[in-house]
Amino acid sequence: MSKKGAIWISAVLYILISLAVLSLVLVSVQPIINKNRDKTIFSQSEQILRNIDNTMGRASENQGNRFSSDVKISRGNLIINPSMDRIEFQLNDSAYQYSEENQSIKQGKINILTKKNGDKWQVSMYLDYAGVYNLTFDRQDLRNRVLVESGQDYSLSFENTDSQNKVIDITLG
Repeated sequence: MSKKGAIWISAVLYILISLAVLSLVLVSVQPIINKNRDKTIFSQSEQILRNIDNTMGRASENQGNRFSSDVKISRGNLIINPSMDRIEFQLNDSAYQYSEENQSIKQGKINILTKKNGDKWQVSMYLDYAGVYNLTFDRQDLRNRVLVESGQDYSLSFENTDSQNKVIDITLG
């Protein structure tokens, strides 16, 4: 075998071994990266829910009050559920187990529930306003609105349309 042929064979073998080692490292580190990413998403989602709660509190003070809050959803869904008077962030395929399975916990006003979803976790964080506010979306009581992950911010407006019955109407845009 010639010297040039041996050099090429060695170079190809080194490249293949390097790629195999790099692949093994990536496969072993990927779950850790995914867990940390989802943990960060939950922290951001808690902050979004706190901001929504504060904005709704300010709007509820006087009839006609209207305040806006920008929401960025980089992963998961934000569900506005007027029929249950609930605002919920939900991530159905989390690599991070936020809390004990099937045990609802509370952090301030935010309720959190973690359920098994195959080999992943479904985590729901929600603000329950039943008995506090009567939520509507675009002046309708029964229509749910799901805000999905997006590269752009959503602008939500909260308006106190009836102080007597504590009706807060939520609109998009």
